[in-house]
Amino acid sequence: MRPEVALLGAADANIVFCRLPQQVIDGLLADGYVFYHDRWGPGVVRLVTSFATTEQDVDHLVQAVGRHAS
Repeated sequence: MRPEVALLGAADANIVFCRLPQQVIDGLLADGYVFYHDRWGPGVVRLVTSFATTEQDVDHLVQAVGRHAS
């Protein structure tokens, strides 16, 4: 069974709130990703992009989430 990953609303700008399993959060932090987590509740993270964020950057993050979720 794969842990649940859920978006917590629309991504209206460059900020996305989502809920991730703790094992995914721990794995992403170990990979060097930097983001706010657990300020809004257990497992809730805030991901922020910039004008320099590429589609490849986003793809790498999605792949890392998948890797840590399995």
